[in-house]
Amino acid sequence: MFPLFAKEGIKGSCKKRDMTKIKIYIIEFRKLIRESLVSIFSKLENIQVVGYACDIKSALGDMKKNTKPEMVFIGETELGQRVDIKMMKTVKNTFPSAKIILISEPEKTNYILEELIAGIDGYISREWGIKELNKALSFLKEGEIILPRALITILIKEIRRFISPESLNIPFTSRERTVIKLLIEGKANKEMANTLGIAERTVKYYCSSLYKKLKVRKRSEAIARIYSSAHLLD
Repeated sequence: MFPLFAKEGIKGSCKKRDMTKIKIYIIEFRKLIRESLVSIFSKLENIQVVGYACDIKSALGDMKKNTKPEMVFIGETELGQRVDIKMMKTVKNTFPSAKIILISEPEKTNYILEELIAGIDGYISREWGIKELNKALSFLKEGEIILPRALITILIKEIRRFISPESLNIPFTSRERTVIKLLIEGKANKEMANTLGIAERTVKYYCSSLYKKLKVRKRSEAIARIYSSAHLLD
């Protein structure tokens, strides 16, 4: 890490709501997997599962009537099919403050850049355990985007296909263009300094200059700004 059939609502009796807990909603096509996810998340002290459904359309109706989740976890919504981008955007537009997280199998994920532009806040791997899940939730709560290591290479390949500094229409210097390419490759300041043969404080200066030109405050926002320049979605 760096960086649910006929409609089903909330089942069973509920204890008095703990307002400090993160309210999550789970969407998964397969009943056994869905119920397993509900069981796993329910065991986490800082989590309250407020609902689940087998598809996004059913989930939207349920969430509008019953609850406003803070995080929505989406697995498979149809056997063997990719999650529909337009439906994900609908969830994000309906609940703009909610985090949207995909539960993925790294080798089957080939649309990371497009999904991130649509508003996805991260991915959790089906191979993770409780420890990794808790760590991911902590990062998500702080506003970070979560990417399992296995997805980083796929993302970099997509970025290289679709994004270049020229697409931003901002007058970058030659050195800033190089720094941008290193940023989207996920290089840390020290790695960039070694690659460019300059001091780490100089790298920080270039990054600060880039942030001002991009009108952002930090690295994750800069990368998101670069993503948005691709205009891949209608």
